[in-house]
Amino acid sequence: MLRAMLLGLVAPLLAACIEGGTREPFETVTAGDALRAAVASRVGGGGAAEAEAQAVDARRVLSAAVLAQVDKPVLLAIVREADRGVAMAPVGVGADGTVQWRDGTGAGLLLRGGVLVGTRGLGFDLLTVDDAGLRAALGAGGGRDVPRVERRLRGDNVVVAERLFCDVVAVGRERLDYYGRSHATTRFEERCAGDESAFVNTYWLGTDGLIRRQAVRVGPRAGVLETVVLRE
Repeated sequence: MLRAMLLGLVAPLLAACIEGGTREPFETVTAGDALRAAVASRVGGGGAAEAEAQAVDARRVLSAAVLAQVDKPVLLAIVREADRGVAMAPVGVGADGTVQWRDGTGAGLLLRGGVLVGTRGLGFDLLTVDDAGLRAALGAGGGRDVPRVERRLRGDNVVVAERLFCDVVAVGRERLDYYGRSHATTRFEERCAGDESAFVNTYWLGTDGLIRRQAVRVGPRAGVLETVVLRE
């Protein structure tokens, strides 16, 4: 019964909010706003309602029925360390093609060519990534010693850069199934090592060239962030 109530609230909100007119970046009402509004309506408003709305996991509310009523892009971001999912919608595109995504709480991501190149408001944020080599390697089916430079803000507000070299390797084919939609993909691993750390990022590249899913280390303290394209 609760699920039916949430679906009834969220579906029209998603369709109406994401279809809204042109606004400045990070002011657009998004899928995240709709999810928060659904929970707030259920619990009756007020401070406690707002707190619960912000804490709702998008995976509890999203479904094929909800997404079928949305005609704009929707991204699911999963913060693995907190085991929390948030729905995001695009709010702006930079001159270099970097797309800004935002949820209803103000947190956001930056994707360039589908690759995660920054986070905002998620804690211990990744500021920028030099990702040209990675995108070229994915397009070529792999690559060795691909350079990767990550920049993040240190606790004393100093921007620090970490330079790594990565092997990009195709490790197999995998079909992704999310909310009634299915996509054939090739799974790639980006195996990176630098002076300070070593890690593996994973990308699921669709036959259409779109990165359908990715699991990327945001930083040593932030852990891994996963994104899934639900509607493009």
